[in-house]
Amino acid sequence: MSDRKCISKYQGDSDQYKKNFVSKISLKNKKIRFMVPIPIKCRICLFKILKGKKINAIKEKILNKRYTGINFLRFYFHCVKCRSGLSIVTDLAELKYKPEVNCF
Repeated sequence: MSDRKCISKYQGDSDQYKKNFVSKISLKNKKIRFMVPIPIKCRICLFKILKGKKINAIKEKILNKRYTGINFLRFYFHCVKCRSGLSIVTDLAELKYKPEVNCF
């Protein structure tokens, strides 16, 4: 009886499964739920995103910028009102966040 059950099991292609699994894991680690650390104003619609607003963001390491062995980070996210792309960069030397693209 148990021999019949073993024969009927599906043997899938393991290489294809590993490729899909790795790509989903790496993309999942980049997407985060981010709380805005500083008040930001969108340059396009002039909407204010206040400090503490929770938004979805993509986290990226800046490889050519380092401070005492720690990589700088860049966070990409969208404006709440007009959906334009915004980004913030960490400044570890001054312990601040600096607005970078489409925000001030």
